[in-house]
Amino acid sequence: MLIELYDIQNRISKHVADLPRRYLYDQINFNQRLIGIIGARGVGKTTLLLQHLKAEYNDPTIALYVSADNILVNGLGMLEIVAEHHRNGGQLLIIDEIHKLPNWAQTIKTIYDSYPEMKLMISGSSAFQIKTPGYDLSRRLFYYTLAGLSFREFISLKIAITLPVFSLSEILSNHSKLAAELNQEMNIFPLFREYLEHGFYPFWREGQAEYPQKIENILSKILYEDIPSAFPVKYDAIRQLKRFLYIVASSNPFQVNVSKLSRDLQIARESLYQYLDFLDQSFVIHRLWKRSSGKAFQRKPEKILLHNPNIISYLQPQALLQNKGIVRETFFINQMMTAHKIYASSPADFEDDLNNQFEIGGKSKTSGQLDPRKNGYLVLDDISIGDRQRIPLYLFGFLY
Repeated sequence: MLIELYDIQNRISKHVADLPRRYLYDQINFNQRLIGIIGARGVGKTTLLLQHLKAEYNDPTIALYVSADNILVNGLGMLEIVAEHHRNGGQLLIIDEIHKLPNWAQTIKTIYDSYPEMKLMISGSSAFQIKTPGYDLSRRLFYYTLAGLSFREFISLKIAITLPVFSLSEILSNHSKLAAELNQEMNIFPLFREYLEHGFYPFWREGQAEYPQKIENILSKILYEDIPSAFPVKYDAIRQLKRFLYIVASSNPFQVNVSKLSRDLQIARESLYQYLDFLDQSFVIHRLWKRSSGKAFQRKPEKILLHNPNIISYLQPQALLQNKGIVRETFFINQMMTAHKIYASSPADFEDDLNNQFEIGGKSKTSGQLDPRKNGYLVLDDISIGDRQRIPLYLFGFLY
């Protein structure tokens, strides 16, 4: 019964061993019985899973990969697949796109309890659907989040060079030396511009001409497949959400007025809150709040930015020239949020979970919006090397 699934696994895993491993690979404790990998569509979750199979098992009868949206999987039934895999000596089952499996949480709990000697790994592109399953998997399931390519990873792939990761404390305290060393090795500005336009998703290596279409496909799947599978939603609401993404891409940044947004998009407030939550947890937008513990405050974000600058470049192709501010802020938030909580701030742009504040801008930006009572930094585009509080923006692309 599983021969065709074995063939699929062998075909799609042929070339993954030759691909470089992402930063997350070495952070995963593969000894855990139930592991979840969450991340945006297209960032390489499937590749990471197959690399693990290839490196540690290389035998589908022992470690089997299936995708929950495969027609064969739907036809055979997941519990039947697991039962035969176990009879064949299976030790590990990987289920990709787990949120496509009906009642997936109940199914995973059943497998976990029924086959205590078998390890399970699941992946999905919607944290909303995976972290709110309706069944208690919290004591069993260990989550890891795979981000898109950092600027550091993009450079490493682009020019075949090994580059170090810098912690935030290293960047803040030693940025002049770090930047000087990087600029001795490469002309960093053309690489940075290229990354902002088409470097976040690993599929840039498959061709730049097709890159915008692939981003379009990602957004369409989230809007027209993932959201309707999570909520009852009308087609007009999906169309309006797409218009909303264009608005965010052209704002600097998008200041949230939920009542006005609800009226403009003709979407009920409660539904709008749900959609924003889903878009955030599907890695399409970032919602930012000021520090507060109030419930009403937590519902209404202070700012909304798109998840990464490549989505902006797709929606607004001239943004890198005409709307640099939103591109800069989106890059900064995207890279920082892999390791730190970031909040909207005033009068500075942002502050982090260590009470550092950041003002993002071009090389002429001054420190007038930084609070002198706090540790404040100017994060500046168009400078190769900074000094004191002035830090090159691109350095924050070395955080992972």
